[in-house]
Amino acid sequence: SLAPGALAQSRHLVKRLRAVLPDLPIVAVRWGPPDGADEARQQLLAAGATEFAPSLLEARERILQYRQVRAEVTPSHAA
Repeated sequence: SLAPGALAQSRHLVKRLRAVLPDLPIVAVRWGPPDGADEARQQLLAAGATEFAPSLLEARERILQYRQVRAEVTPSHAA
C-alpha cells in the first residue's frame, strides 16, 4: 500500500521484489484515474512486474490465474 501518486515508490518496490524473487509472478496494482494507467503500466512492467492491473477486480483475476496455473503444475500429495 503506497500513497496516491507514488509511482516512483511503486517502481522501486517492484524492482526490489524482482531482485529478491526473480521467478515469482508479480502483479502490480495501481488504481486511480484512468488517465495515468498507461504510464503506470509501462513503468511498472519495465521495473519488473509480470502483470499490471488498474483495478482491484482485474488484480484478483490475474492473481487467480496464477494460482490456478501453480495448482495445475504442483502434483497432488493426497494420501
